[in-house]
Amino acid sequence: MTSKIVLPNTDDLIKLYQSGISEQEIARRAGVNRSVITRLLREHSIFHRGRSEAMAVRMAHCTPEQRG
Repeated sequence: MTSKIVLPNTDDLIKLYQSGISEQEIARRAGVNRSVITRLLREHSIFHRGRSEAMAVRMAHCTPEQRG
């Protein structure tokens, strides 16, 4: 059985996700696997963005030049 990873800065990680940062980027910053962040968000009843919403959030942070 594997042990559960507990992150000390849970509130900060949740705020990052709610501000529009992806699970993958948060995981990179925290030095953990993305599945750890997914589990953390689920355990705190945080709404999981689907592909469409994630892309909308991403595009909202891009300049017109970056959008192509």
